[in-house]
Amino acid sequence: MAKNIVLRIVVVLVLMSVFSSMSTDGNQTNNITYSQFVGEVKSGSVQSVRIQGNSLIVTNRSGHHYEVYAPRDDELINDLLANGVEVRAEPPEGQ
Repeated sequence: MAKNIVLRIVVVLVLMSVFSSMSTDGNQTNNITYSQFVGEVKSGSVQSVRIQGNSLIVTNRSGHHYEVYAPRDDELINDLLANGVEVRAEPPEGQ
C-alpha cells in the first residue's frame, strides 16, 4: 500500500514537471534580428526598451518581451523617442 502511494506521488510530480515545462508565459523572452526590431519601432508596435550595454530588452504593445543585440547606432535613441517608445538605460549586467 505504501509503495502504491509513493508511486502515485512520483507520477503526479513527473506530470506536473512535464506540464510546467510545456506551458508558455507571457513574459517569455524571444530573440529577433536588429532589422526586425527597427521595423517594429517604426511601425509603432514597441512600447518600451531597456538598454543594458548592447542588449535591448524590448516590450511590445502586446506585452511580449524579447531581446535584441544592438550594434552601434547613433540614431537609435532618436528613432525610439520619435516613435513614442519609453527608454530606460542601465549598466550592463554584472557591473
